[in-house]
Amino acid sequence: MIVSFSILVLLLVLFNDEKGTQTIEKSNILKAFFPYMIILHHVSHLTGRIGDFYWAGPYGVGVFFFISGYGLEYKRTYGNLDFRSYVKRIKNVLLPLIIPVSIYLILLSTDGIDVWAYTIKQLNHPAIVFPYTWFVIVLIILYTSYYVLSYLFPKRVFYAEFLFLVLYSVIMILLRKDGTYFITTYCFLMGAIYNYKEKSVLKWQSNTFIVFISLLLLFLTTITALLKPPIHGYAAVGALVWTTCFIFLFTKTNVKYTLFIDHLKNISYDVYLCQGISFYVLTRVLTIGDAWLFAALSVFLSFIMGEICYSIRKVMKI
Repeated sequence: MIVSFSILVLLLVLFNDEKGTQTIEKSNILKAFFPYMIILHHVSHLTGRIGDFYWAGPYGVGVFFFISGYGLEYKRTYGNLDFRSYVKRIKNVLLPLIIPVSIYLILLSTDGIDVWAYTIKQLNHPAIVFPYTWFVIVLIILYTSYYVLSYLFPKRVFYAEFLFLVLYSVIMILLRKDGTYFITTYCFLMGAIYNYKEKSVLKWQSNTFIVFISLLLLFLTTITALLKPPIHGYAAVGALVWTTCFIFLFTKTNVKYTLFIDHLKNISYDVYLCQGISFYVLTRVLTIGDAWLFAALSVFLSFIMGEICYSIRKVMKI
């Protein structure tokens, strides 16, 4: 969290623009690097605190949900939110799972685990074989809700989506599911609203006072994220405020988009998915005990496995 905040401040100093939109390139920069923040968050829960990443997960996921909501509203604005684009988006989420899931199931079977029973058990979490793939399931739910509600309530889609998210949260609470499954979903809605109100946002970005308040809120939520949550469910508010302020300030930067960053973005989803394989190898095969070594190897192996899976997908065109 401190690292993310510090890097953003540095970018604002070095590459500051008076104002700027959340372009595809800027979204891709965030997609390129934020998976590693989430991986280190998971490592912190597996091994103990790694730096300040223990509570960083909801904030990293919030950024991805925000970007997704922003992108869908952009499509809706230009009339491209149709069934064909929905199917394509769902395929883009599900198809990359095939290769890493296959590798993971092979690892489980060689360890004498009943892969069918394990797969069914994971669905109850919910997850798709891998740990941490709840993200995929929730993302599909968010996509589906926005497509459907945009069709049913085109002039009231934000209100309809908000009510849906509240209902979804209540259902998760009644089912006694962990808050992880729903607390960051409101960032998705905020991303959509941000796109809809972006002309106003551009005016606010040139207002020094509003920029200062945003930076202050980002700092305060960053510091709070390092501590035990002040109240139960705080991350729902903290992640929403942190993500919104981070995007608001990040879009004021003019960072050069390079081929290297583009490649990191291309493999980022595969890297995220492959962290489950990395954790399995490091705990069950190599039995790495040192937390910092575990963290370094987790990032390295996730990157290598993500690179391999992405390369295979390109060859197989999936």
